[in-house]
Amino acid sequence: MTRISKYRVEEKVLEKLYKLMFEIISNMDEEERFTGIVNELLSSTEKIMIAKRVAIIYLLMKKIDYIIISDVLKVSSATISKFHSIMNKGKEIKNILEGIIGNEKIKDFFE
Repeated sequence: MTRISKYRVEEKVLEKLYKLMFEIISNMDEEERFTGIVNELLSSTEKIMIAKRVAIIYLLMKKIDYIIISDVLKVSSATISKFHSIMNKGKEIKNILEGIIGNEKIKDFFE
């Protein structure tokens, strides 16, 4: 599990950190650049964790059964349930994934 310091960063500082992170990520226009930056910034555990979270929401939107998601991604049904709830409450990731679902490159990605 990824660890974070027990000492909390001030909210103002955290907002600036998120803004900086957004600036870096939003300026990536090529997959190769994105991959390079992600590999420099994230550990393999963090990359897997984020990828699984996105995949869970994607598969839930495609109406894939919990058992299949759990088996393929090696996650618990509790984790799937948590992200099902997040998907239903949130809108940002859902909007992005809805646009991607029709994309031919990933249309049958998990088939």
